[in-house]
Amino acid sequence: MIDAPWDKLLHLALFATQTVALRLALPCLPLAMIASLAIGFALADELHQAWVPGRHPDWGDGLADLAGIAVGLLIWPGLVRRLPGSAAEAG
Repeated sequence: MIDAPWDKLLHLALFATQTVALRLALPCLPLAMIASLAIGFALADELHQAWVPGRHPDWGDGLADLAGIAVGLLIWPGLVRRLPGSAAEAG
């Protein structure tokens, strides 16, 4: 297990990466749908921990997940400009 505050930073980084990966994998979906999918994954990740021995859901982890999703959505326009042949897909 990773100690605080590093666990929150890990949640943020993982969910930012996941959100960007969802956008890359599903470019035809609107950003609202990408955000909804990422939030669904975050909720599932936290809720399933109620049934895992030694783990428990944590509001702080959930907030870090949401912050990571927001970061992923916010950095998307800058990333897409750097991808070869993707300048028209910035939306």
